[in-house]
Amino acid sequence: MLDDVWNGNALAEFMKATPRQMPILVTSRQRFPLDEIIEVNELRPDEALELLNFHVRRHDFTTDPDAKRLCDLLGYHAFALEIAGKSLKVYDLTPSALLSRIEDAPHDLNMPANFGELGRTGIKALLDASVDALDRELHDTFVYLGGMFEPSATPDLLSRVLNSEKSLIAKLLGQLEERGLVISRTSNNVLYYQLHDLAYSYARTIFLNKGWSGAAVITACRDYAADHKLDLDALDVELSNILEAGEAAYQSEQEKMLLDMMRSLAVDGPFFAARGHTNLSLRLMKAAIEVARAHQQIETAHYLLSRLGNTYVDFLGDLRSAYEAYKEALELARALGNQQRQAILLTVIGKVRFLQSLPDADHYYEEAEQIARTSNDDFAMAFVLHHRGYQLLNKPDADYERGRALSDEAATIAERLELPDIHFHSLINRGAAEFELGRVKEALATHQQAHALASTHHNHPWLAYALQSIGEDYDRLQQQEQAQQAFDQALAIWRQTGGKAQAATLTEFMHTHQYTVQPEQV
Repeated sequence: MLDDVWNGNALAEFMKATPRQMPILVTSRQRFPLDEIIEVNELRPDEALELLNFHVRRHDFTTDPDAKRLCDLLGYHAFALEIAGKSLKVYDLTPSALLSRIEDAPHDLNMPANFGELGRTGIKALLDASVDALDRELHDTFVYLGGMFEPSATPDLLSRVLNSEKSLIAKLLGQLEERGLVISRTSNNVLYYQLHDLAYSYARTIFLNKGWSGAAVITACRDYAADHKLDLDALDVELSNILEAGEAAYQSEQEKMLLDMMRSLAVDGPFFAARGHTNLSLRLMKAAIEVARAHQQIETAHYLLSRLGNTYVDFLGDLRSAYEAYKEALELARALGNQQRQAILLTVIGKVRFLQSLPDADHYYEEAEQIARTSNDDFAMAFVLHHRGYQLLNKPDADYERGRALSDEAATIAERLELPDIHFHSLINRGAAEFELGRVKEALATHQQAHALASTHHNHPWLAYALQSIGEDYDRLQQQEQAQQAFDQALAIWRQTGGKAQAATLTEFMHTHQYTVQPEQV
């Protein structure tokens, strides 16, 4: 067995001199082209806690939440947990006390009294040995990973930070992976590289000590968001970096940067509409609206307010806040003299008032339809017809035949004009009308058509809406197994995208109709 091998030439010569039949185990922080490579992955949380208990011996921290936080802070790294366990034992510390000592720089954790082999007295010593061997290009690439807002980056984003060719950065990241300093991962076929939490803490400390500016990271995140505004999977991978960059830009009075990012994600591209919001992204949306107003960017403020209203309706079920956002957006549409946007905002306000069971809903719908017809605007007409169809299907004295006809007309116009949003929702409404009219097989075919459209556009909420409708169709057709599968998929997506109101409605339906509801993963 050869432990901690770092010299490839020496290893190659050794292998030549070794009989072929002799089994050899090599451990290394680098990757060598041996017959079989076994990745040593990070420990699972329960394994990390068990290892911590082993090194402390005198205490059992299995139920201690601070011990679990300590394992998480140390990234479930085996050597770091050994040091932590011995520190707890030697200094008679609680996990809470050790956390408070190291949480700002966990990579600085050292073995008590330097009780360890030379070069293995602490995490920093291990990292020093690896990083000191890097050439200038590799060193700067590693350190700039520490300058990111999250411990990961795609070659595309990092190349923008370093102002280098993406192919070169991809090559350098590959070399860092060979040295065990980063790990390559993929998400929806998008390649990115991740630092271990301790390596990130170490690299970030070097980045800050060098006095290198984070401005390049903020600019790179803005440009990446703009260039990938239609590539939802690429945005998904870098969303944390982009949002944290937006927050940093806002806090450092680079307000225009935040506005550009939010416009790319919410207005010019469909990311938030398709993937939902986080608490941070919702807060940044509101901040961007104020920035747009302050800079007299009325059109941008109008669109951001409209998208904010959509979020309140589609994800949060907060109709009062949606009404306020839409009303502000309508005022700005009138200030811009944009009749199409006025018709659209009047329509969605009508929808909100209808959902609130308020009598002025028809007033807003009628004004919207009048504007659309007067201006001969097919887009506005499709939009109004779609929402009028929804109203007819859902009012107390529902008119399913007319609601189906209007939804079908809206879907036809939307398909011709290539308006996937209206097309999708009109199909959902048409299927609902068919369902209520007792034409359940037709409803299922319509909802499957909507599901195919949602899949084409990689839109997660659409997929959930379609799957939920498909589940109800199968339930009515007494095909419970297919219904259960559709409901499970829909519920998982609602939970993932933050659709709390939709998840609650679906859960209630499933309980009422005796379907199994899977517990939410924490």
